Amino acid sequence: NYIMNSVYDRPRLLWAAGSILLVLIYYHIFVLEPVNSDTANAFLAARDMAAGNWRLHFWFMARDNYLGLDEISYALIWRLTGNAFLTLRLVPVLQWSGLMILATYLGTRPKPTIRSLSILSAILLVPVFGPMTEHLYFQAPFHIPTTLCMLLVVLLCNLLLTARRPKWLWATLLALVTIDASFSDPFFQFILTIPLLLALLIKRTTTSRRIALL
Repeated sequence: NYIMNSVYDRPRLLWAAGSILLVLIYYHIFVLEPVNSDTANAFLAARDMAAGNWRLHFWFMARDNYLGLDEISYALIWRLTGNAFLTLRLVPVLQWSGLMILATYLGTRPKPTIRSLSILSAILLVPVFGPMTEHLYFQAPFHIPTTLCMLLVVLLCNLLLTARRPKWLWATLLALVTIDASFSDPFFQFILTIPLLLALLIKRTTTSRRIALL
């Protein structure tokens, strides 16, 4: 009975159906977009990583190298599909879908409000507003996984502050996500790391100070 109830749990089915529908909507939006030189360069670097040159020797990478974010995504999808067209289309689709799903999860807890639903609708519709905006946001890398990591860090910090056990798991995941995003995209450090550290240090609890020290 427990297994059957879990399988046919309505909220989980709604989340699954919504996620699939979101992927299909974004794929329909992005599939006709042209590829520019930034996207092509990211894909070529990722293909070299998938071929074994995971440290990208002989590549000159900027400080925002996206190695642990977009490049990993391109490399994984390329290894799974072996198709350049699908890889260039699926990566931004999955990135936007993941961002929207996580934002929806955070924005509707403990219950949805008019403000949270308004923000979520804006995130959902950003890629749809006109060809110029759509083209701009389609071209990965464009900080979409970085933003997703920011939301994930907020979620992990909340789990560390409220969950009883296992705190070591949330602390490890928090450290890994923070290090990876900070190394891959300096944008992460200025938008989240510094403000989050200040907020945790100001908060007068032992747990929050430990998170800040971590």
